[in-house]
Amino acid sequence: ILSVVFLMDGKYVVSGDHEGKIRHWRVEDGEEVGMPMNVESGVCNITVSRDGKWIVNGMESGLVTVWNAESHKKVIKFKGHRNRVRAVNISPDGMRIATSSDDMTACVWSLSTGQRLLDPLEHDYSVVVAKFLLDGSLIATATGD
Repeated sequence: ILSVVFLMDGKYVVSGDHEGKIRHWRVEDGEEVGMPMNVESGVCNITVSRDGKWIVNGMESGLVTVWNAESHKKVIKFKGHRNRVRAVNISPDGMRIATSSDDMTACVWSLSTGQRLLDPLEHDYSVVVAKFLLDGSLIATATGD
């Protein structure tokens, strides 16, 4: 397992692994809920929207996938970066995704369409994290320098 996140209610955990499996677990008994979600490369990072409706993962291949958290169905997949996606974060309103990558950029995307909303935020080193401010008005990034 390379990434794990609690759903807001604290009753479930979602994990992603190097084999490209995303799994939904019940905390109370450790049982898996539903079928695994499968992607074509390792899952580097995973996040869940505050309302629990969406799971977003970033992959070693630079792809980003949005999943329906209840049905485990793929909603959209898009090429997010030229290299590994280090971090994914969903805005508080559930409308945007921030990503960061080893390609030395951070980006902001529409969660519903996968369209890039801003020009890539270029850095001098790999960008290891991108996080929205609690009101969604700003993004903080950090590099591995």
